[in-house]
Amino acid sequence: MKIYLQSFEEFDTVLELNSITQKHLIIKRKEIDTTCGFFSDYNTNVVGILCFKNAIWLYYNNLMNKYNDNMKIEYIRNNNLARLSISDSQNEFIIRYLVDSPLSTLTYSEEDEDSDFGLWLSNILNSKERRLIFLINNSTL
Repeated sequence: MKIYLQSFEEFDTVLELNSITQKHLIIKRKEIDTTCGFFSDYNTNVVGILCFKNAIWLYYNNLMNKYNDNMKIEYIRNNNLARLSISDSQNEFIIRYLVDSPLSTLTYSEEDEDSDFGLWLSNILNSKERRLIFLINNSTL
């Protein structure tokens, strides 16, 4: 089954994920209307969050894991260098990446979470209320 995740950074980009092989392609949106989560591409690391079979799943580097309360999600930022760690009893996935400063104009101000997928993901996964909201808003499969 093909699953589509919206790019966190680019509206016209989606990740096409094969739920059986757990392999992905990053493609242009074209005529894909329905997505069930979000992803970010950190050069050699692809990280995503999706709703599948009425549950939250995490996707990182060709591995889908169903979210559970035993997972530990940690986000650390020092100036513009960020570190996101996702671990469970069997695996640990760590990425380090540069963070752009939030955009600010006279009429609009971004929060850090608006421009940093790792922070956004960490905040969702570390909040029961936000996990429920994410599940409700992205359940299409």
